[in-house]
Amino acid sequence: PPTSALLVYNPAGGKKRAAKLANTIVLPLLKQAGIAVTVETTKHAGHGVELGRTLDLSSVDALLVMGGDGTLGEVLDGFLSRDDGAAARTTVGFIPAGTGNSYMREVLGVPASGAAVGAAVHAAVEAIVGGRSRAVDCQQLDMTGLDGKPLRRCSINTVMAGFGPDANAVAERRRWL
Repeated sequence: PPTSALLVYNPAGGKKRAAKLANTIVLPLLKQAGIAVTVETTKHAGHGVELGRTLDLSSVDALLVMGGDGTLGEVLDGFLSRDDGAAARTTVGFIPAGTGNSYMREVLGVPASGAAVGAAVHAAVEAIVGGRSRAVDCQQLDMTGLDGKPLRRCSINTVMAGFGPDANAVAERRRWL
C-alpha cells in the first residue's frame, strides 16, 4: 500500500461532482489510512497531459487520477511520456468520478455511473489503501498531427477515429443543455 500519493483530479468531472467526492470520500479515506496526499487539479482541457509529464513524483509512491475517462487518458498520456523513470517506479491508481466512466465499467467490470459513482469511488479508494493493483495493457499511437508534426498518444482505454470522436464531441456539447 502507498504511504504517500499525489492526487490529480478534474474538478469539473462527473458534472462537477468530483470536487465534492474528493473532499467527502477520497481525501478522508486516504487520511484515515495514513496516506500523505498532495492534490493538484486540472485547470483546462489538455492540462492533465502537462501534469502527468511534469509533476514531481520523486517523493510519492502513487499517482492517483480522479475523474472520467478523459482525465485518466490525459494524465496517463503525459505520465507515460516521461523520461525520468517515474513510470517504472510509481503505481497509478484510478478513482472514477466522471460522467460515463467507461474504463471502470467495460474494462474492470465496476458499475461507475449515476447512483453507483459514490460506491465506485469508495471501492477504488479501498483498493488503493489495500495495495491492490494489476497490470493493464497500454497502446501507443504514433501519427502525424493536424499541424503536420509527429504526434504520439498513449491510451489504456479506447482509441477512435472518424465517427466515434465526432459523435462524442456532439454529445459533450449537448450535455450542458
